Amino acid sequence: MTSTKRPRDRRAQILRASAELFHRDGFHGVGMDQIASEVGISGPAIYRHFRGKRDLLLHLALDSLDRLDEAVRPGTPLDAALRDLAELGADRRDLGSLWQREIRHLAPDDQVTVRNRMRSVALGLRALLAEARPGLPHADIDLLCWTVLSANFSLTNHDETLPPDELAALLHGMTSAVAEAVLLPAAASAAAAPADAVPPEGIASRRETLVDTATRLFGQRGYHAVSVSDIGDAAGIAGPSLYHHFTSKGELLFEALHRGAAAIQLNLSAALSTGPTDAERLAAAVHSYTDFATRHDSLVSALISEVTHLPPDQLQTILRYQRELAGTWTRLLLAVRPGLPEIPARIRVHGAITLINDLPRVHALRARPALADDLTALALTVLNS
Repeated sequence: MTSTKRPRDRRAQILRASAELFHRDGFHGVGMDQIASEVGISGPAIYRHFRGKRDLLLHLALDSLDRLDEAVRPGTPLDAALRDLAELGADRRDLGSLWQREIRHLAPDDQVTVRNRMRSVALGLRALLAEARPGLPHADIDLLCWTVLSANFSLTNHDETLPPDELAALLHGMTSAVAEAVLLPAAASAAAAPADAVPPEGIASRRETLVDTATRLFGQRGYHAVSVSDIGDAAGIAGPSLYHHFTSKGELLFEALHRGAAAIQLNLSAALSTGPTDAERLAAAVHSYTDFATRHDSLVSALISEVTHLPPDQLQTILRYQRELAGTWTRLLLAVRPGLPEIPARIRVHGAITLINDLPRVHALRARPALADDLTALALTVLNS
């Protein structure tokens, strides 16, 4: 008689399958039956391990943070920690999307639990950085810490790949360069860029106000968590009045994302006319994007996380803009570093873009003076690693 004993690693199989599905389709695009089917068990069987999809997501987040905790445990040499993190980043491309977009779908108390654990990991890495860089200001250690984590898990945002050992070595090189980066002292008069500034009441048209408001809410809460009434209330109008300007919430999402992507492209075009050399043009292109991202963090968040809610034709429009940004940076980087192979160049470009996308959304960094200048320097450090 054939044994039907449950495999000892069934729980781990469920977590790994759910991580890959959430990464590909987003939390709301995945059902428990789909996860069960991926693992090869019945729908009801998955509930022997997890109470529901949010419980599964919580354990997925906590398990991944356990692995990060191991890498940055006290007493670990910084280089050894960076190597462990790089191996994890190369093995688990899904982890970046988990932290970027999925944990906000947890219950509020569970979000607090996960964010506290993330801060604990950051404190561990910060301690290793401080030991390796004695005398560096705490604020700079903080910035380098979050930059290392962002660049290390940037594979989540693209499909470029190399053999696992080469991929881990590349991530290690990128994060080592960040850990050794020298930051210029911020000017005493420098001020942080205002994030997602809203035009004064009565200045913008009703349509512009709706776009600005929806962009902020989509970026902060996610498309599914925001209703038409939420947008109307935040904009100071009755929710149904939105339909005088847009046929649906989906049309409003596309309008917000398309405007943002087009603005980024316009800024990029202007930057490419700056300076006579490819190195100067690359630096100008990077700074144009960091300046935009630090001023419009909710819009950039929506561009990263909410595009999957668009229909295919609109999705391709936004992705085309994103590919053009990465492609232009890659061509400039290859011109500056002609011996660099193309795939490692693309991976570095995505690492630089990811840290620019991520860091303005880290609360502790938002008030940092001249954050755009710092991010430009760190992005160029990754590109030149």
